Amino acid sequence: DFRVERNCIAIGKLNIKIDVNTHTVELAEFDLKQLTTLEYNSKFVKPVEVPNLKGHHSSGILVFDLKDNINIFKIKIRGIPIDPERTFEWNNE
Repeated sequence: DFRVERNCIAIGKLNIKIDVNTHTVELAEFDLKQLTTLEYNSKFVKPVEVPNLKGHHSSGILVFDLKDNINIFKIKIRGIPIDPERTFEWNNE
């Protein structure tokens, strides 16, 4: 179970709150910096800060550097079982 919510968009930063609950998978082996991508306006951005996952339940803030104002974007997280890819979308027009 993954839950994400937009925390805030500040000048040059996008903060996303993430809660990860796998119940069975040890999360410490997964690096969200490598597995997470922000997609907007045909651009792909990796986070500059991520929480360190551990145990079966983890939470924290994903931080992305932005050079643009964005209203429509996706966050994709790949490679954490059971789902090979999770996509979270926002449209704030």
